[in-house]
Amino acid sequence: MKYKYALTGEKLEKYDTIFNYLKTLRNNGISQGSVRSRTILSKTDSLWEQLRKNEGILLKERLLLKPDLLHIDAKYLIENIDYAFKAWELPWSNHLSFEEFCTYILPYRFGNERLEPWRSKIYNSFSKKIDSLIEEDITDPKLVCNLINRELSKVWLYSQTMNNYPVDMSYSSLFNGLIGSCRHQAELGVYVMRSIGIPTVHEQIPHYGNRSVGHDFNSMLQKNGKFVNFEVGNTEIASVIEKREKWGFKIPKVYRQTFEIAHNFEPEKKGEMLSPPFKNPYSLDVSDLYLSVSDLSLDLKFPNYNKSKYAYLCVFDNQNWKAIDTALIDANQKVEFKNVGKGIVYLPMVFTNNTFKPASYPFILHKDGSVSELAPIEKKRKIILDRKYWFKPDISTKPLVNTVIQASNRKDFKNATTLYTIEDTLNYPIPQKINTNTNQPYRYVRFLFPSKSTGNIAEMEFTSETGKRLNGNLISNPELQKNSTLKNVRDQDVATYLKIEKKEKSSNWIGLDFNTKKYIKEISFCPRTDKNNVWPGLSYELFYWDKQWKSLGIKKANSYQLKFESNITQTLFLLKCLDEGKEERIFTYDQALDKQIIW
Repeated sequence: MKYKYALTGEKLEKYDTIFNYLKTLRNNGISQGSVRSRTILSKTDSLWEQLRKNEGILLKERLLLKPDLLHIDAKYLIENIDYAFKAWELPWSNHLSFEEFCTYILPYRFGNERLEPWRSKIYNSFSKKIDSLIEEDITDPKLVCNLINRELSKVWLYSQTMNNYPVDMSYSSLFNGLIGSCRHQAELGVYVMRSIGIPTVHEQIPHYGNRSVGHDFNSMLQKNGKFVNFEVGNTEIASVIEKREKWGFKIPKVYRQTFEIAHNFEPEKKGEMLSPPFKNPYSLDVSDLYLSVSDLSLDLKFPNYNKSKYAYLCVFDNQNWKAIDTALIDANQKVEFKNVGKGIVYLPMVFTNNTFKPASYPFILHKDGSVSELAPIEKKRKIILDRKYWFKPDISTKPLVNTVIQASNRKDFKNATTLYTIEDTLNYPIPQKINTNTNQPYRYVRFLFPSKSTGNIAEMEFTSETGKRLNGNLISNPELQKNSTLKNVRDQDVATYLKIEKKEKSSNWIGLDFNTKKYIKEISFCPRTDKNNVWPGLSYELFYWDKQWKSLGIKKANSYQLKFESNITQTLFLLKCLDEGKEERIFTYDQALDKQIIW
């Protein structure tokens, strides 16, 4: 029980009233599906904001620490052991060795949650399902895990707001609310699966390599001795890593959160400090189970004035460098990092005076395992910039490709005139303008989307011969008329957009009824956008990395591109919008292609 404890306090108990309220809400008949989700998420957000105003911010550092050695109840431990052995006897669990049982089934807590009896309650709540699976002669733990996870995914809700809940949840909070962050999601997975004999672990991506934050998920041990990943809320087992790679997320490291001590970083030198994330002895590197990895041997090129014992491998999280691995520095100022994810920019750093400081130049670990150091070189050149963040898959122009823009004087668009067809040359999510070259007036206009299109259009405008914006009544096919996002295409806000749900994906269209015939000089539209392109009217500052971020100047954009004069090449750059937005990524500049490479 060494280092095991619960975090509690009066303020935490006040915040936990949210979960009791949500339970009452569900018991009073909040319906399933998207309406239920929106209602509960909205209530959670408003309740959290109200508590924040009344009680103050809920901070982990201000909670009371209660060590298990002093406070744990013997009755609690006995019940936990009894029901763990009961789960081990199930037909999909009885193949486990004693060591596997002790590691993946028996642990009595998840993290720092307040302890409440949970194992017997969960086992008994699933007793009918357990009996049914036994009756069907199911013995494969992966199949059982998949079936149970599908049931959990029907009731669980991910909440961005609950990332502010700074500790793991007690059993009652977890099951009353059935809502939380991805870490709470992983806690639910551990609680339920271990209760019914599925050997389960908690895995963690501490930080992504090309965006902010990280992720928590679960894995379960199969009969073949291999782990397969899953997450509550995602009904497809073995798809956690695959989905994130599909979304473009780069993963530098995966750590398993263990119950037993996994490593023992005890600084030998008095006064030596470890970065906070690496003070946790219950963390095991399992990156090579999930990722294509390389081992790195690095020379630290900057003087180690404070004689730091440890070096840290860091990634950029949009604002700051974050540590994802640590290793000992040898007498020759060399360091070795094992099992490091590829296709990512890293920076070796040391941790002194409670601050990270660069220990060498940043470098790219390419997908083939080769390394390119990014040491700045003085050389004057022009660089042309059009983005400050990488393209996310959901910010795509593809749903608009092959959309036909039509005009007609009939409401049913029979014998409509095609004004324009959006082709696959539409590459950037920025406003587009089209001259119609028509001399005929029309009452009705529409964007006719291709089959299965999700829409993804933010704005739709039509302009008269005099340059005046043409107004009219928003029209669509009947299936889209109840779509709450339909109005977004005329709100003059590119941050909102039309989203067509799967059930609505037929021959969809949106348009305007001008009420009388109008001459249309110009059509303009904007695909769904994150506004991370360079945007006219906004001011930007360009930085380069040379042991710290150094400015290359500020410019106000007058188009969708910016041109800077740089005295530095072969280094990392960072473009910041000074007026709005938070998403920004480091990039290199390919001189041969004359373009940004965003990392």
